[in-house]
Amino acid sequence: MGRSTESLSRWEDGEVEGEQSLDEPRSARPRIAIIGAGVSGLAAAEALEETGVFDITLIEARNRVGGRIQTERVGNGFYDLGGQDFLEEDGIDISLLQYCEDKGLSRVKKSVVAQLYNKYGPVRSDSKRAGQRWYQELHAEILRKQIAIQNFEEPDKPLDAVINEFLETSLLPSRERRMLAWFTKMMETQTLGEAKNVSSKYWDWAMIQSGLSEKSGLQNCFGDLVNCLAMRKKILMGVNVQAVTYTGDAGVKIVADDNMELYVDRCIVAVPVSVLAAGDLKFSPPLPDRKISAMNAIGTCTLNKVFLEFSERFWSEGDSHFAFIDGELIKGMASTSHRFYLFESLWESTRTSSLLAYSFGADAESQELLSDQELGDAVVNVLSNMFARERIKVVRVKASKWNSDTLARGSFPFVPVNGSPEDFNIMSDPVAKRIFFAGDGTTTLFPGSVRGAFASGKREAEKIVELYNG
Repeated sequence: MGRSTESLSRWEDGEVEGEQSLDEPRSARPRIAIIGAGVSGLAAAEALEETGVFDITLIEARNRVGGRIQTERVGNGFYDLGGQDFLEEDGIDISLLQYCEDKGLSRVKKSVVAQLYNKYGPVRSDSKRAGQRWYQELHAEILRKQIAIQNFEEPDKPLDAVINEFLETSLLPSRERRMLAWFTKMMETQTLGEAKNVSSKYWDWAMIQSGLSEKSGLQNCFGDLVNCLAMRKKILMGVNVQAVTYTGDAGVKIVADDNMELYVDRCIVAVPVSVLAAGDLKFSPPLPDRKISAMNAIGTCTLNKVFLEFSERFWSEGDSHFAFIDGELIKGMASTSHRFYLFESLWESTRTSSLLAYSFGADAESQELLSDQELGDAVVNVLSNMFARERIKVVRVKASKWNSDTLARGSFPFVPVNGSPEDFNIMSDPVAKRIFFAGDGTTTLFPGSVRGAFASGKREAEKIVELYNG
């Protein structure tokens, strides 16, 4: 078992207790195990710890905390390879916003206003406005189809079926189709799933539930948040839980690597729904059929990032985000296969000649077969075309691969065709008053987000406190 993750920024001296034993004597206080030290698990531990009543043990398979939050250092700053922002909507649940404020974690506003390029250089503003107009027409058509499906006038269908129907009846020049394809890709990242898989009935559900306010990040990225949450917690690092046995009277037995066992009164399972659906964690007796059906009905999509540091900055200092509008036409849309739909400059935040290249869905998953060096070459190929440069020297490359990461198995949960948001509610149901479930796939409040994960952890902690308060 390893010790805690590398500390970042102001929490470098914070204490995270590692090297705990699974065979330690049973506490007189109610013992709670939390499987997973991502944001939801850490938030649950924080809320339970505040009561002073429980003996809490977090169990984490990785040798770092944070789960799908992974903060890295570059120069004098940081960047996130996983979750990196949250919505500022403050009218529903403000627990994460309040926590950041209480702990002095500075928030910074984030906006994505991308400079668009094609092979001829920057896209003219009138061309961009034309693409936006077509996107607004497409958006209106999607809403019309959504209403028809909700009124049972049509069956549910993949969102891309609606998009292709629109394109078949619209006389778009190829240039504007490419432009529309980029706007549609950005829409997909808001729906948390690819259009070919997302339900037309619930395509905007995650956006509506999360609100439409501005996004914020943290001054020193999300590593500050997870390290703050992990301070002075009892965390078993590098311990992979294999099975959970529970009964109504005898409590919970947790079996980890090498047949190590931990006996507790109650357990919060704070791992991604996609990991549960894959059967990586065994339950005895098996979970109820209703919960198994729900976890299998929730879709999962992947967003990956490639970090690249260059020998010099070759893009405009004022461009925080930019994109390359190009690609062959496939089924009426511009293919972005093996391309990167968005680039984010890290110049302002780190003063280094660094970028993040974003990929989504099937593109992101297929690129995980490439080495970091091959991914770097693929990104440079796009940038060379975008900026008409023959030589771009790369100093360093680091890429996320969330789909092939067996502790993540993707990035976002979403509602697929013929699915329902109710599946997310079912995932939050406790089992036998012993097993509780937290995570961004167990909530209809900010689903698929750091803010939703945080709120779900506090929610499950409150359920356990209520049981003991009787």
